[in-house]
Parts: sequence; structure tokens; C-alpha cells
Amino acid sequence: MMKKLKRHCYALDLIDDIHLISIYKKHHQEVWPEITKSLLDSGIENAEIYCVGNRLFMILEVEDTFTFEKKEKMDIKNMLNIRKIRNDYHVYFMFIKYFK
Repeated sequence: MMKKLKRHCYALDLIDDIHLISIYKKHHQEVWPEITKSLLDSGIENAEIYCVGNRLFMILEVEDTFTFEKKEKMDIKNMLNIRKIRNDYHVYFMFIKYFK
């Protein structure tokens, strides 16, 4: 029997700079194993990101146990661990100008 997953959909804008957007896309072509583990551990079963111009659409399919509070706590812990391993983790955060 298939799990029933909840779906969360978001739209956000990247800084409107073609060069930065191309870097953002490149970084998402090969997702670090630490990021994949973080997503799965938090209860995210599937994540899709679509980019149109500088607008991103993100669709998350999550387990019943998923909460954004739990994800945020895990992200803080995981980013500290990733920071020890990777020196370019900040790239993920420099592009977002608005999130709602």
C-alpha cells in the first residue's frame, strides 16, 4: 500500500542575475549526499524545483510526521556538519531575495 503524502508548494524569487541563477542551477544538478540525507531524515519523501526566469517553484511531498519546525532544527544541525565538510555551502543562501 502506498503512503499518503502531504504536498507543500512554494514560489520564491532568486536575485534577478543570469550569472547567479546559472550557478544556482549548477549547484542543484548534483545534490550533496548530506543534503539528500537531511531531506529524507526530516520526512521529505520527494522534492522538485522548477525555475522560470528568476522565479522558483518548489514542491515537497512529505510524511505525516513532517513539520517545518523539525526541518528547521535539523537544517541548523546539518548545516553545521556540512560546513565542516564543504566550504561552498553558503552558495545555497546567497541567491534568495524573498521567500513567502
